[in-house]
Amino acid sequence: MSVRLAEAQTKHDNKVKEIADSYHSTGYEVYADHVQGRYGKPLERNGHIPDVVAKKVDGNKKLTEEIIVEVETKDSVDSEEAVAQRNAFEAYARGNPSIIKFILLVV
Repeated sequence: MSVRLAEAQTKHDNKVKEIADSYHSTGYEVYADHVQGRYGKPLERNGHIPDVVAKKVDGNKKLTEEIIVEVETKDSVDSEEAVAQRNAFEAYARGNPSIIKFILLVV
């Protein structure tokens, strides 16, 4: 996890919850880090855990869409860890670009 000031961490965590809730409300299966209780923790993607993973599957439980969202704050976006995460998630998404999307959101 990137080092953030307490106020920035709260802003980050609130945005993660807002994004997770939004995807959940539109029918996605959601996994979210930094959100207590409601969602399971996302699995690693290329050695890093994303803030939010939203998935859709078809009737045969085949993955049809996966959205990876990483939330950064202005004080963490250029950190070494944030850059490594971004590179890892972008590479993961390039593995199946018709299904997997990566979104970086700076708050």
